[in-house]
Amino acid sequence: MKDCLREHDIDLLLCNLGSAAPRETLWRFLHRGTVDALLLASLPVDDRLVHELKMLHAPVVLIGDKSEHFDSFYWDDEAGAHAATSHLTEMGHRRICMITANVWDSKLVDNDVARLRVEGYRRALEEAGIEFDADLVQTGRTLKHAGFSEEAGYEAMLKLLVIDPEISAVFASSDVQALGAWNALRDAGRKIPDETAIVGYDDIKISRYIGLSSVDQRMQQIGYQASEMLLARSAGLRSDGPTSECIVPELKIRNSSCKKWKGA
Repeated sequence: MKDCLREHDIDLLLCNLGSAAPRETLWRFLHRGTVDALLLASLPVDDRLVHELKMLHAPVVLIGDKSEHFDSFYWDDEAGAHAATSHLTEMGHRRICMITANVWDSKLVDNDVARLRVEGYRRALEEAGIEFDADLVQTGRTLKHAGFSEEAGYEAMLKLLVIDPEISAVFASSDVQALGAWNALRDAGRKIPDETAIVGYDDIKISRYIGLSSVDQRMQQIGYQASEMLLARSAGLRSDGPTSECIVPELKIRNSSCKKWKGA
């Protein structure tokens, strides 16, 4: 996004909405003054927010959510989680746990990203003939970043090792959670991938250097495309109706999960 805007000599103002009350933070930001265009990432839009955004009378592009009112780029989170979990079952793992965000509960409610990733995990298990066990889906105590943090990953992994010491593989719903889980496994004396395989989600840069298998959402590419769309709308080069693009993530297999499970 920054690279795209820099090429057009346009200033970028970043507003971190936080994780506690992001909509209220956005409303306060918008009410301080007008903006020429808005790129909104990782915030689901409801009817009230749609109304507020329309009142801007400025181009709006969404990243991470779909809306009939605005251009949007969103991910098939279920497909990404399904690919990660299917890879682990194909490597012979049967006791596969999942680390998810704090909004998760046994009824699969509250947060679409968390819900869809758990559904993808569940579907992959069932396709492999493995019964879904809600006890093997855990979160950490740490609430910051809605549970997508190293601390939460570490805490969740410790709980899972107590719940089922026979766990042989972990799917974490973010790479930062996976990093925390990796540390917890190391502290427990487990070798990766020989004794426990691990797969993350997001494919952040550090994952490529440490050999963490991860689901790649092509964040940089999508940010660039969304910025180009916003610029085209701002310049009047696009006057057609809102468009939506669904991105199917791609699993990047690396050292953390590339070995066949010895029990297979």
